[in-house]
Amino acid sequence: MLAAGLTAPGAGVAQTSLHVRGAIVESDMRDAYRPPMVVREDNGSLVIVETALNSRGVHVAAGTLAAIVPPHLARAIVERTPDGTLHARVVLVFPDNFIDGEVGEVAWDRPPSSLRIQGTIAAAVPDGATLAIALRYGDVQSAIVADPATQVAVVTNEYDKFYVPGDHVFIAATRQRDGRITAGRVFFGKDGFVPPM
Repeated sequence: MLAAGLTAPGAGVAQTSLHVRGAIVESDMRDAYRPPMVVREDNGSLVIVETALNSRGVHVAAGTLAAIVPPHLARAIVERTPDGTLHARVVLVFPDNFIDGEVGEVAWDRPPSSLRIQGTIAAAVPDGATLAIALRYGDVQSAIVADPATQVAVVTNEYDKFYVPGDHVFIAATRQRDGRITAGRVFFGKDGFVPPM
């Protein structure tokens, strides 16, 4: 088990959310008798992430604009252009019947000042090389434009937990008051694919 150089913030701070992006160095194997996951982040630092025994592994693979079709659930990472258009840098498309409680719009950290909008694809209309996407959550509908620069990814399996050292991950984690970093879901890619969130 790796010990030196691991991120271990001090106790006494409030719970905070953080995003862990990087490659797995050691996998927790989802077993109470195994060590937690160790991830080498993009900046080279090592982070220990404790995943719940009932955690979900979400396998993410490369997709195309053709995968963006109603009525799938989708997550878009968008930036607002000078003319007010919401341009999608990333669109992640979930499979049929995927259940997720994270619908809505929230501020996102990569790139800075971006937004994450998640909802049901109500429409996806081609217009030359672009795709006009209507993403709906509740009574709100967001108009988003995707184009060849948009990175598209698809979730291929919601409960596939066979992530291993070397796989790239995105984890929306929580830093607990005692300094531990915990998570209930791991998005991961195989064969060098990096989850684009």
